[in-house]
Amino acid sequence: RQMSAATINPPQYRGGINLITNGGTVVRAITCSKDVIHASVDAQTCYPNQPLSAATVFTVDVSDPANMQYLAKGSIGGCKANGLMAYEDRLYVANWSTLLTTFDVCHPTSMNPLGSFHVSGDASWSLSVQGDRIYLGEAHELAESFYIIDISNPSSPRMISATDWAGGPAVSGAYSYWGDFTWLKVLNIS
Repeated sequence: RQMSAATINPPQYRGGINLITNGGTVVRAITCSKDVIHASVDAQTCYPNQPLSAATVFTVDVSDPANMQYLAKGSIGGCKANGLMAYEDRLYVANWSTLLTTFDVCHPTSMNPLGSFHVSGDASWSLSVQGDRIYLGEAHELAESFYIIDISNPSSPRMISATDWAGGPAVSGAYSYWGDFTWLKVLNIS
């Protein structure tokens, strides 16, 4: 039998939206839910000796990719947001000024803050959400930690555990996986 492959067209640029016109700078991460993109960004005031007053999370309607529309921004008072994930009408953000910020994003035109989890001096890079748990990777070059946070009440996240130098937000079942220099390691979190 003779087989032939179908022609694959190259990707095509459909459009874009510049978030700087609404107060954002560098986009760090995105997550998509229900034709809406949530983007974490560096705030315009994320510089030394500047007040922390700009938004770090933006929401954009992408139902028409050729005509994306800015909807809302939130997380006023931070410097930058890093990883984020939309899960069941909630948005969870790994944040620079707090480890975790939670939002109600049931209505895409508004980002209603629900709660936060803060440890003085700690920031976070990335997270994963599974059920009522957030798995959070702290952002620190010298003393990072892996947090497991209970979000059964998103308005009041609470720490279940923190493990120094172990774990990461790549979680599957009872295990957390992370990279440690040349090693790929696994942590039992059951």
